[in-house]
Parts: sequence; structure tokens; C-alpha cells
Amino acid sequence: MTAHQTLSPTDLRLAIRARGFHPVPVSGPAMNVPSAGKRPMMPKWEQRCLNASLEEIRRWGISEPACTNTGLLCGLLVGPDIDVLNPELAGAIEKLALDRLGPTPLRRIGRAPKVLLGYRVAVPVDKIQTKELFFTDDPREKGTKVEVLARGQQFVGFGTHPDTQQPYSWDDASPLTINFDELPATTEDALRQFVVEAEAILRAAGALTRAERKQEIRKRERENKTREAKGRKTAGFGLHETPDRETIAEALEHLPNDFDYDGWVQIGFALYDGLGEGGRDLWEWWSATSPKDDPGLTAKKWSSFAGGHSVKIGTLFWHALQHGWRSKGRSSAPTHNRAEREAGEEAEQDENDDRPTVFVVAGKTPEAADRAEALLLESGVCVYSRAGTLVRPITESVPASKGRMTQVARLSSLCTTSLSDIAARKIRFQKYDKREKDWININPPIELLSTLLKREGEWGWPPVSGVITTPTLRPDGSVLSRRGYDPETRLFLALDPSFHLPPLSEHPTKTDALAALLLLEALLSGFPFVTPVDRAVALSGILTAVVRGTLPVAPLHAIRAHSPGTGKSFLVDIASAIATGRLCPVIAAGKTEEETEKRLGALLRDGVAVVSIDNVNSELGGDMLCQMTERPLVRVRILGKSEAPEIEVKSTTFATGNNLTLVGDMTRRTVLCTLDAGMERPELRVFDFNPVERVLADRGTYVAAAMTIIRAYRAAGLPSVCGPIGSYEEWSEAVRAPLIWLGHADPVSSMETAREEDPELSAIRELFTHWQEHLSRSSGYTTNAIIKAACEKRAGTNYDYGVQEFVAPEFRDLLLRQAGDGGAVNSRRLGKWLSRIKGRVVDGHRIEMREDNSNGNRFSLSKIGERNDDPHF
Repeated sequence: MTAHQTLSPTDLRLAIRARGFHPVPVSGPAMNVPSAGKRPMMPKWEQRCLNASLEEIRRWGISEPACTNTGLLCGLLVGPDIDVLNPELAGAIEKLALDRLGPTPLRRIGRAPKVLLGYRVAVPVDKIQTKELFFTDDPREKGTKVEVLARGQQFVGFGTHPDTQQPYSWDDASPLTINFDELPATTEDALRQFVVEAEAILRAAGALTRAERKQEIRKRERENKTREAKGRKTAGFGLHETPDRETIAEALEHLPNDFDYDGWVQIGFALYDGLGEGGRDLWEWWSATSPKDDPGLTAKKWSSFAGGHSVKIGTLFWHALQHGWRSKGRSSAPTHNRAEREAGEEAEQDENDDRPTVFVVAGKTPEAADRAEALLLESGVCVYSRAGTLVRPITESVPASKGRMTQVARLSSLCTTSLSDIAARKIRFQKYDKREKDWININPPIELLSTLLKREGEWGWPPVSGVITTPTLRPDGSVLSRRGYDPETRLFLALDPSFHLPPLSEHPTKTDALAALLLLEALLSGFPFVTPVDRAVALSGILTAVVRGTLPVAPLHAIRAHSPGTGKSFLVDIASAIATGRLCPVIAAGKTEEETEKRLGALLRDGVAVVSIDNVNSELGGDMLCQMTERPLVRVRILGKSEAPEIEVKSTTFATGNNLTLVGDMTRRTVLCTLDAGMERPELRVFDFNPVERVLADRGTYVAAAMTIIRAYRAAGLPSVCGPIGSYEEWSEAVRAPLIWLGHADPVSSMETAREEDPELSAIRELFTHWQEHLSRSSGYTTNAIIKAACEKRAGTNYDYGVQEFVAPEFRDLLLRQAGDGGAVNSRRLGKWLSRIKGRVVDGHRIEMREDNSNGNRFSLSKIGERNDDPHF
């Protein structure tokens, strides 16, 4: 009798508590409760046992008298529990535990060869376990698993095992003889790795989950069906014909009896199916040809075949066929009818079909959808989530120029039809047919596909931010050049097979960068840039297009000229040719801001890499453009739809136009390039070469040049060459700063030109001038008061026209331009305009507004740094 068997439960619990363990009162094996002998009965036992005082532990003997077993609370204590009854496997897994986790003095035996080991961790972990596995098809078999008992659990250490009715035992040490802090320490990572490898050992020994076992059974049944059809065809019998004894005996003679037990039994079932009780003599003769034959077992086994089995006589013929047998009676199997032909063809297809199966059961659509999604994810299909939909990359070959073809890519939203096509290629769907009494193949169910498509926010598919066809740089400067999905950038690289990227230096120098810059500058030699800033903006557009996919935001690149044919769109095509291998896709600006937004939205949804708003011959602005050039995520309205999904923007955006003017906030979200050929017909100019043709002939060289410029600047330590620019810090570091570092003008300085040309800025300046002339700068005015001052008429009459003159006609004209409605100034429109521009500082002044719901909002003009003494403010 061991020491702990002589102690009362209370004394034992106090003793192990003194060693630093937390005892748990556990039901005795004789209690009439589920899991008696292993289950704590005390409410909230996890917390109570963790915080129990010595006095409370003593009270358990009175409050829980039937709890005669004692457990150990897990948390900082963890217990790898090897719940395996096969001695060899249990020993192998215990050795694995000692190798991975280290030796431990705590080794508890409940029902040998099962074993539990004791370790400690620095931070409590949750339970880790293998799947519950089974070695046979017997539904009565109890599952096998290996688990690490951890936080919120306990294991019985002392008392009587409910199955063996013997005491739990420990080897040399136990919680009665060793302190908790003397246990070897391990980590969660080590425990997880142990469990993974333990499951691999069990699986290598043939263990499978129940679901996998059912799958194996169905697979064997399909194999039997295939063998049956092929065997009958070889023997010359149709599916419903009864083979003669002579043919069966002939096939059996060709079959050596070197099968394992299961194979031997299968032949018996097949023989019984073909001849019934009349085949006993053939069974006993064939069995006797094996040196392992036991006549008594052979005779007993034959009697069991009468119960029937899925193995039929065709299987015997199939095995004989594998050993060279061919039927002498019939040269080939006659195809009696279409049903038999189709059955044979289906069986042959099933044999070669290695797709996993999803079984479709009424009322189990969510479970079937879960498995289908898991299998599709496991198969590696290129499906991703974007803007609340599932998408896949689509690549197409399109003409580039002069007979060249290039690969373009976009993201296509999945519908039930396209998802059905993907699913059917990777998964076999089956439902149970009561007439056939078997599982039959079906098309992917629409209900299941719809369920998958509507699981927004629950998908396991990773999000995709865009699709590119050209290698790019990651934010850390590394090269993204491998085809497929890149988790770091969330980009999908649909690499053009014809594209070749030259080797890149790991640490390019400034000399390397200058040589690369000369290569790009040569492409721009024929363009009539007005200033060095304009050339810098053009180069910025090229660099931005190459690396835009890894930048959170980038400014709009606007190209303008005074005359058509100056090369605006051609300049954009050079950037697009380098970045995508094709001319830039364009859209026309819509008649309204909403129409332009929907056109842009369709392109953004498809994840196109480069887009240009072409031939903008008026003012360019609007909320949509402001958002997509400054925000990583935007909500866009899709043309022809009412939805407005949130989309991640990874497109380089250009705009071209004659005398293009930027309005409002677009002036600080745009770098502006101006071209001026200084001639009436610039389209008639002759160039030495076609830069787009030059790019497409050796595109990889120009992509490498852009990357070299950016990487050289990083390799130099990101020297400070310019100040920050709000909203575009990453773009400034990746594109703007390298150009300045190599001696080019700052492309951002073009923003000041755009700002000065902003018609809204001009209107604000004009407003401030009139305000100071006709209104008090410190007083607050309602919109009606402002309109009254601007529209005041002079006393007297103009005798030529019979009308009165306005005191401030230019002030009135300004308000009509901004808030006119039918020849009069609309008070509400004026209020909206003043509200929009309030707080904007121009020439040291700004509009301030005080809300007044009773009398109308009041507006005043204030000078920065001066106090407004108006009591309304």
C-alpha cells in the first residue's frame, strides 16, 4: 500500500496543497453520476479550488463526503494525457513527450498503458488536443486522443480508477513528494508541437476520425463497385447476369492465396455472392492453398458469408484479371443496355476521382457549406474576399502593339454559377438516393453556394487589395516577384509569363540610381515640359505606377496642355506600359459628379492597377476623387447598382485635359504636369522613337530601373531631402524623396500652382475683398443680411434704361455665381457655400460661423490672430 492510500482525502489534499498544488474534490467511483470517479461535483470548482484556504479544504470533507477521489487543478500545471490503449503507440508517444518537453518526475498511471505527465508553464494555456481518432469501423470503439489538460481543467491524481477499480499510481515521485516549482517548465509552443506530432504517430498507425472512417468506407464501397463492373466486363457478364461455376473456378485458379486476412475474407464474400452455398468446396480448396490455412476457421468463416456484403463476384474476377486471367468463355463483356454501360463508366470514373466529397443532407446546409469552404481553402483555389464579395483574379491576353500580346488582370466577383464551376472542379458533391440505396453524384447545390457567398465577415478566404501583372516592391523594399497571393501586401501577382525582370542589386548605390534615372528620362525626351517640376511629376507618375500596390495612398497625377495632341495621354501610356504592359484604360468624366463616381467605382471594384480620367476640359474635383486619392478605403457607388461597398484603393489615378483646372481640395491631392509644345498643330511633331514601343520591347528593364531608384534611396539610409506632406508620407518616402535626392525638382511644388489657379480660391479672395469693403469685418451677418448688402441699389434713376444701379455690382455677381437661382441669390445656397469654406485661411483671413437655429447662422470675416468682439461670436 502506498503512502497516499493511508491518508484520508482531507489530509491528502492538505499535503499536496502544502507542495504548491491546488487539490480538487472529485466524485468517487461509486457515485451515481455521469463520469463518476473523474468529475468534480462542487459548483464553480475551478475558482473555488484555485483560491481555497486551508480551512475551506478541510470543510470539503464534510460538504463533499462522497467525493473520495482527489484531482489536481490545471492552469500553471499542465498534464499531457496520453489516452492510448495500444502499448506500443502509448510508449512511442510518451517518448515523444519526453523528447519534446523534457524529462519529468510526475508520471501518473490510471488505466495502463495510458499515462499522464506533469509539467508547469509560466502563463496558463488553454486545452490542446488531437482529434478523436479511431482504429476500426466498429461503432462501439472508444475514441483515442492525446490532450494537454490545462486552464479550467483538472486530472485525478489520487483515489480509485472507475474502470479498473484500482488506485491511481505514480512512479517514483508524486505531488505528495515534490514541490510544484520543482516541475520542469515548458511552453505553449512546445506543447502544441508535441500534440501535432502525437497525432501524426496515431494517424501513421491507421487512426482516423469518425468522419474520415466513413469517408474510407464509402471509398472502399466505390472501389468495390468499380472492381465489380470491371471484373464482370472482363468475365463477359452483364451487371445482372449470373456467372457460371466453370468461369468462377477458372478465375479462382489464377488467383494466388497470398492475401491478408481482409483480402481473404473479401474473396469469400465474392465467391458466396456468385455461387451461394454451392461454392463451399471451391472456398475450402482455395483456402487450403495457403500455408496459413486453418480448416476450422475456413469452414466457420464460410458460414458468415451468408449475411451478404458489398463485395460481389465481379471483385473476384477483377483480382484474377490483375494476375493475368482472361475469360475463355467470352472474349469481352457484352454491353446489354445503356444503364449497364453508364454504370460501368461511372464506376471507372469513380476509381480515378480523387476529389474529396461533401455529403449533402437535408437540414445540414451550414455544415456542408463549412466543409465545402474548408476543402476549397485546402485545395488552394484563387478565391479571395473584397468589398463584401468573393472574387477571383481573371487574366486575359490582349494586343499591346505591333503584334505583341500582353496579359491583363482584374478581379471578378463570384456568383453562384462561377462558384459552382470552381467547387465542382475541386469537390465531389453527393446525396443519398433511397431508390439506389447509395450516395450518388450531384451538382453543387445552389442553396449551399448561396450560403457561402453570403457569409460576409465569416469567410476564411484572405482579403485581396488588388491585382497586378508586374513585380513590385513591398513596403520594406523587398521585391514581390512570385506569382500568386502575397499575404504581406494582400496583392495578387498575375505575372505575365513573357515578363522578365533582370537581376536587382541587393544594395544599389546612388550611381546605380542615376543610371536607372537616365533610362527613364530618355523615354521623356520628346515631351514639351514647361518647367523642371513638370518633368519631375512625369517621373513621379512612372514610379508611383510601379509601386502603387504597396502604398496606402498616392496623389492624383494630372497632365494638362493648352492644345490637343501635345502628348498628355501618351505620357500616361508610358507609365501604364511600364507598370502593366498595356496602354492605360481610360474613362470619360461624367456629366455629373455621381456619374463619374460610378464609372470610377466599377474600375476600383475590378482592382485595376492604373486608370485615367481622359479629356477633362473643365474643372476637376468632387468628393469621390478626393477620397480615392487620400483614403485607403472608400465607399463607391457601382454603375447600374444601388450598393456602395467599401473598397481598398490600389490604383494609380491619372487625369488629362486641355486647360484642366483643379478645384477645392483636389489642389492639395494632385501633382500637376503642364505640357506646352508652343505650336498650333503639336500632333504633327516628329519624334526620334516611340517610347511606348521601346518600353514594351524590354519592359523588365524599365521596371527594374524604377525599383533601383527607390531601393537605392532606402539603401542610402533615407536621407532627409524634403519636408513632410500630410496624408502622403509613404508616397513621399517611396517616390518624391528619391527624385529630389537624385537632383530633380520637388513634384509637390506643383500643388501650389494648382492652388493658385483654383477658381474657388479666387472666389474666396474676391469675397474677402468685398466683405471688407461693404461689410464690417468684426460683425456677424445672416445670409439674408449679406445678400441685402450685395444687392443694395443706388438712389436715383438711370434714364437710359429705367432701372436703378447696384451699389456693389461685382459683389452681387460673385454671390450669383456661387449661389444664384433664377437671377437672384439663394439664401440657402449661399449658406452652404459659406459653411463649406468657413475656417479656410486665405491671405491671413477666414470666415467664422456661429450656429443660431432661431435666427439663422451668422457669418463673420476675421483676421488670424485678432479677437472677434461681436457678442454673437
